[in-house]
Amino acid sequence: MLDVLFLSLPPQGLFIKAGGSAANLGRVLAGEGRPVTIIGKLGSDPNGRWVAGELGRLGVALPAAPGVEAPTGYVVMHRRDGVDRVVYVERGTNALLGLRDVEQVTGEGELGGLDGVAWLHVSGYCLIEEGPAEVARRLALAARRRGIPVSLDPGVRRAFRRLDRKGVLHRLGLGLDGGPDVLLPSADMAVFLAGGAEGGAPGPGEASVALGRVFRRVVVKDGPRGAWLEGVRVGPEHAVSDLQADVSGAGDVFDAAYIVSVLAGCAPEEAVVRAVGEAGRFVAASIAPGSAPGPGWVRVGSQRPPVLASACLLGAATAYDGGPRGPWDAARHGPLDPGERLVLPICPECLGGLGVPRAPAEITGGDGEAVIAGKARVVTRDGRDVSEVFLKGARRAVELARATGAQRAVLKDGSPSCGPTRIHDGTFTGRSVPGRGVAAAALRLLGVEVEPDAAKPGRAGYA
Repeated sequence: MLDVLFLSLPPQGLFIKAGGSAANLGRVLAGEGRPVTIIGKLGSDPNGRWVAGELGRLGVALPAAPGVEAPTGYVVMHRRDGVDRVVYVERGTNALLGLRDVEQVTGEGELGGLDGVAWLHVSGYCLIEEGPAEVARRLALAARRRGIPVSLDPGVRRAFRRLDRKGVLHRLGLGLDGGPDVLLPSADMAVFLAGGAEGGAPGPGEASVALGRVFRRVVVKDGPRGAWLEGVRVGPEHAVSDLQADVSGAGDVFDAAYIVSVLAGCAPEEAVVRAVGEAGRFVAASIAPGSAPGPGWVRVGSQRPPVLASACLLGAATAYDGGPRGPWDAARHGPLDPGERLVLPICPECLGGLGVPRAPAEITGGDGEAVIAGKARVVTRDGRDVSEVFLKGARRAVELARATGAQRAVLKDGSPSCGPTRIHDGTFTGRSVPGRGVAAAALRLLGVEVEPDAAKPGRAGYA
């Protein structure tokens, strides 16, 4: 996954890193000299190749083959006054991890290829979609059979907004008797899981006790207040108690330090003390005036806002027929090097909820602006009205543009979503007419400059 950070204080600007909770944890473990393998899925797009290169330089293995079905996932964050706020999430290939990817890595159909593994850590974010969740369950069961400890960090509550408390608890159990060996929730997540989200009680200490009746061991991370183990606050007295900061990755640093300490023979209490200290030092270093925003962050060469681009132009097989489009015209649109100029892929039709492949669709009664105004419709060849899906995707594209301050988008011409200059005429006969797709029109209304993928006027194809 690619993390994108807009920093408001010096050294202010645009930064990227190989991110996601697995990469954050892997960075710390690799720095401790531990061999690390991430079971995850990047895209074959330039952002995915950049992330793979960064992880490779750290010595972190990412053996699963890149996917072409979607672009590499990314998260956009804003940091102000020491607090990171997530403003946009694109799951991308994270949502597509499947058993075949893991069998390719382990070489065993039953996912038993865990020789030499000392610990299995599961990111809760891989439990959002059923496919990756099944991978996590199978790996956890294989680890339990071999006596390999399993830890799980559930992540943030909003990632599971489609599930109720019982549904989240079920997923976090990983199909294991007593659940993972260690559950490492944040205070907010622990309170929710313990049933206190509505009334504001119990607190994190009480939640650690309540969850301890369900899971084998629970360590609740409570930010500047340290952590809770079996109802007792644990951590050095000076552990960032005066630091009201919330920096992305601090929880992952805590997890990594806890794992390293336990593997080194520390008792749980001592492991938590060490983890609190490491997380506190990470936060302090990340928000120090004039310093880099934290380990792993790379300042993008061009500090102009990111360019948005149709995902199919960047190698993702997101076009309606399940193929990519392109090639990318580097002479016109610039090279695809995230470290120099950040380009973020979007597929509005996928963002709206359509799958790949999907039925071709065209606009009838006008163009994208008319669809937005309610005066035209987007329909499939068999007459199904998919206007609302296209409008939803357009709204997501606008959200991304606002989150990043994007001023420019390179889009696939001819697409009923992305077409910046031409669309098909609604007859499904291959004829194109001047006009904009729904997402292109929405971006243009926002003030984003939308430009076609090809220089030749009239070159238009479905996307």
